[in-house]
Amino acid sequence: MSTFNAETADNLEDIEKQFAVVAVEQAETYWKLLTSIPGSKLRLTKFDDEIYENFIERFPEYKDVERVKKFTDGELKTKEAKERWRKFFTIFEKKSRITTSVLY
Repeated sequence: MSTFNAETADNLEDIEKQFAVVAVEQAETYWKLLTSIPGSKLRLTKFDDEIYENFIERFPEYKDVERVKKFTDGELKTKEAKERWRKFFTIFEKKSRITTSVLY
């Protein structure tokens, strides 16, 4: 059994770069899917419907399309927003290989 503990590990620059490379590769793959398949037919995971339902339940303000159009990344940077997102995210962490460092 490994004794590596991600919670206490140093943030090594080479590891961060490797995560960035993987994230960019995944982003490119998803972009190809997003631009070639109609959104109504697109499925990125087998949990898409469950993820959406849970997302709307926890973030009802984003059900309104006009509200989403005015979204800014600053909304995610508050302490409250980070905590809300973390609670939402942990629901699915045991269902797949989801991590906060890589796009899924």
